Amino acid sequence: MSIFQFLASDKPLKEVKDLYEGNLNEIEITKDMYYSSEYAKEYSNKTYFSQLKWEYTEPRAKSIIDYLKIELKKLDEIEIWSIWLGENIELDDHIWLSNNKWVDDDVWLDYRKPPGIDSISISELSIQDLEFLGKSYKPTCLIVNK
Repeated sequence: MSIFQFLASDKPLKEVKDLYEGNLNEIEITKDMYYSSEYAKEYSNKTYFSQLKWEYTEPRAKSIIDYLKIELKKLDEIEIWSIWLGENIELDDHIWLSNNKWVDDDVWLDYRKPPGIDSISISELSIQDLEFLGKSYKPTCLIVNK
């Protein structure tokens, strides 16, 4: 399985392509998505998608927040998604199935219906709010608004 993280918005977002220069500290945000945008469209009704490539650290999460503050000057909200694509995976007592089901303690959930969608204003957003991007195995979305 592979993690697929993306931003969804109503207008195009600024791309960050250089991983080692600038102030985003090894973060890439690009419209050129490794995975098809069709996967993103299964989760979001937004028009524009940008792939987010990074590994969670507190300094990088701070950089993402700074980036979102700038981008939200021209938008009402930006969705941050983290989903898994691919074959079955076993994680401790959880089993993720390729037939779109999540098994957890004998409870089945349809993972095409996002089990975790939260919303927060940019003024309240903290680096801890972005931790799900580094450890969630269920499809998760955080909607960040003005």
